[in-house]
Amino acid sequence: MTTRTNHIERYYDSHEVEGAELTQSVDHYLVIQYLIVVLQWIFQGKGIGVVSNVNFYQTANPRETPISPDIAVVEGLPENRKPEDKSSYYVGETSPAPRVVFEIASKETWRQDLEEKPARYSAMGVSEYFVYAPNEQTVWTRQWRAHNRLIGWHRNAASGEFELVKKDANDHLWSEELASWLVVEPAGLRLYDANGQLRLTESEALQQNLAAERSRAEAERHRANLADLQKQKLAEKLKELGITFINQGN
Repeated sequence: MTTRTNHIERYYDSHEVEGAELTQSVDHYLVIQYLIVVLQWIFQGKGIGVVSNVNFYQTANPRETPISPDIAVVEGLPENRKPEDKSSYYVGETSPAPRVVFEIASKETWRQDLEEKPARYSAMGVSEYFVYAPNEQTVWTRQWRAHNRLIGWHRNAASGEFELVKKDANDHLWSEELASWLVVEPAGLRLYDANGQLRLTESEALQQNLAAERSRAEAERHRANLADLQKQKLAEKLKELGITFINQGN
């Protein structure tokens, strides 16, 4: 699939969207950065890009108010594209609707994230939409408080409508698109695979592989040293018995 960006100048590409969040807390920033690098590694080599805070449009109206998710996972985007690159995307033309969208809620945006954006993302054709509040003292009120800082919607294949994703007994959410459990931990939102293994970044995966290689090499050296020691003890025992030990190798 080919992609084109900014094929016409849009009003909101050079003007602020009213009510848009202009600053991020440290917790807000850190969870976005974590999710970006983990998602990039999950979709490495699969022709799926991860973008952050770019404008998505659905009509040809130059004054259309865009929607700019904190994170969007979009099929057909270049994988080497930097998530922070500021481009516009035209759903159905530049790219299909995002497969997954994350919004990291703040005290300024949580009502929009929970009460307005589900309908907008559903109309756009997004497959899954998740909202996470990084602060333990959540400001969510009314029915939203029961979701404990993490809530998700997924598209019903039959009706085409958004439905709430049900949590398991441990209060975890399963994402079909990410093949991952979404888990709220003291360190923040984390992703786990179906086997309960923490999803890693590329750097963490490489470090884990190097550590595993070092462990295997050390185990092999240990086995070799042990075999040499056993041969030495055998030779000494045979010598005591007056038998010549002939080492024929392994």
